Amino acid sequence: MSSPIAASERIHALDIVRGFALVGIFLMNVEWFSRPISELGTGVDLKQTGINYAASWLIYTFVQGKFWTMFSLLFGMGFAVMLGRAQSADRGFVIPYVRRILGLFLFGSAHYVLVWTGDILHNYALTAIFLLLITTNSWRTSLALLLSFVATGAAVFLTAGEDSVGPFAMHSMLLAVTLLVTFFVNRGPVSRYWKWGVVLYSLPFAIMLTVAAVSALMPKDAKKEAAAQTQAASQTQAASKQDTAAAPAKAETAKAADSKAADPKAADTKPDKSKPKTEAEKQKEQAKQRAENKAKREKKRAEEVALYTKGSYYESIVYRTKEYMEDLPFAGGLSFLALPMFLIGFWFVRSGVIGNIKEHLPLFRKLAITALPIGLLMTLASVSLTSSFLNADWDKTAPRLAQALFQWGMMPQSIGYVALLICFLYTPLGKKLLSPLRYAGQMALTNYITANAIGMWFFSGYGLGYWGHVPRAGQVVFVAVVFAVQMVVSWWWLSRFRYGPLEWIWRAITYWHVPPLRRGESSEAASSTATA
Repeated sequence: MSSPIAASERIHALDIVRGFALVGIFLMNVEWFSRPISELGTGVDLKQTGINYAASWLIYTFVQGKFWTMFSLLFGMGFAVMLGRAQSADRGFVIPYVRRILGLFLFGSAHYVLVWTGDILHNYALTAIFLLLITTNSWRTSLALLLSFVATGAAVFLTAGEDSVGPFAMHSMLLAVTLLVTFFVNRGPVSRYWKWGVVLYSLPFAIMLTVAAVSALMPKDAKKEAAAQTQAASQTQAASKQDTAAAPAKAETAKAADSKAADPKAADTKPDKSKPKTEAEKQKEQAKQRAENKAKREKKRAEEVALYTKGSYYESIVYRTKEYMEDLPFAGGLSFLALPMFLIGFWFVRSGVIGNIKEHLPLFRKLAITALPIGLLMTLASVSLTSSFLNADWDKTAPRLAQALFQWGMMPQSIGYVALLICFLYTPLGKKLLSPLRYAGQMALTNYITANAIGMWFFSGYGLGYWGHVPRAGQVVFVAVVFAVQMVVSWWWLSRFRYGPLEWIWRAITYWHVPPLRRGESSEAASSTATA
């Protein structure tokens, strides 16, 4: 039987970073306890004014997207720590870790349905499978994981109906990327992990920026000419396909033409689809599509507002269950950003950087003065273009550039935050100020879920009913108060117990036996209690 890592072996620096990340996650999430989550990703709420607008802008610029990527980095570190301890003790790793992933997926799914639709844990669980495939050296394990991916992809394709193409294509692309990375990183130095992480994260945004920049720099006449060439090419292709049609079909068409010539009234009144659309028709179609999308968003928004202001808790569970089933086939989408961060975090541990932070402080200083400014500059450049995407015209260049810059900048900015935090931690003042965060970080799973549960209870109509009544600046105060209480409760709990409540359950699932919970309680006592 595999044995869990002793609590005394915990790397306290990582716990402090986890505690810090919890604050950022809560600051980002709290807005969506009192605002329709269907508007997530739309940027700064332009309805805010004064100090509330300032709070919204500051959180969007310095917090949003930077802390779930930080958690992704920490997840990769935690994976590497668990793998390293298992290898040192010569004990099994894959089976316990698969159980750990399954436990996280169950926690995330329950959190999504029972508490809040903004859960990220089930996304992490899915991404962890890809990380396991990349880092395992056993062909049997790789084959088993590959077969599970194929089976899952087939299930998605068969059950998602008309929407199956998107999830299936995403699933296949993730698998292809995973196999590509596996081939290269297992045949080279450990530094390949962070290099591949940076490349995989940056590549899609680099492409987006290039396309947007070329589109912006292209003269209007050239754009029209390119569009005309594309249209002409498609017409030529269509014509060639028509020419290869069977002879009977041609004969039938000729007969129909003769018939129409003899009887003009019998002429086909259907529009000719091969006829090129005019610019006015294209604009009309685009406007219609935008109007339909806006109507869908407004309908979704109205449903959420009605549910979370007047609905019952049971109705909210029914609604979230439906949302969960619709979103699950697309849950792997986040893996395209989370997996690269996992790889970078994995490198931090496997390279020995986290194992001996003092010796590697120059590296963290270098990251703090390079990665952080780069990320901030990209974010500020994005915000200067636009900070609101609610009614953005995606045919224009600015929104596309802004989104690509913002999401690309999340990686260096989050890594810079971690580096700066660790540098500050290794100063006398930093150690004194930051040490209390480790208690919250040791109970990160419990604190993450309970913070969201408290937020939903406070703001929703089936709770205290403060939905829409607390301005953005007031939400920041709410986060400060709740997190301060969580730190105190975490300190009190961990002075009496070894693990947080949900962490204890998670460990039991991972190692498939009940670990001791109370301090001073031996493993034998816990086992006898569990079997009693």
